[in-house]
Amino acid sequence: MAEFDAIIVPGARVYADGSLSPTFRRRLDRAAERHAEGLAPVLVVSGLGPGGVSEGRAGAAYLEQRGVPLQAVLVEDRAANTGENARFSAVLVQGHVWVVTCDFHVRRCRWVFAEHFERVEVEGVQGTRWLRPRLRESVSVIRYLLRSASTAS
Repeated sequence: MAEFDAIIVPGARVYADGSLSPTFRRRLDRAAERHAEGLAPVLVVSGLGPGGVSEGRAGAAYLEQRGVPLQAVLVEDRAANTGENARFSAVLVQGHVWVVTCDFHVRRCRWVFAEHFERVEVEGVQGTRWLRPRLRESVSVIRYLLRSASTAS
């Protein structure tokens, strides 16, 4: 029996030609490995990128090419940020989830997904080496902590 109800992959960049960024491919590859190991029966690929590109659908197509049965993949393609990834994925699945994201995104994913699921484990894969996304994540962590502090008081 699977230990988790679902594996969730927050989206990442999909280029104009439909190809996936290396970061997104690494997330999906790890999720496919975990699924093949029997960690969870279902994978959720979540995200809507700039210009209305469905990261969820692009990710699902990639997983299918990797041999993941299409009936095991759920597409969430409304989420434009981490909070929406968690909230909209919670409409599709409940319970215990394993989230696969970038190494620098693990901490905030754990916090955000814990607001919507009973149990959350987050696995990080190598993210981009570019400084800009890492700085953007640092700012997002600060915003999250400030928002959490203001709602707690």
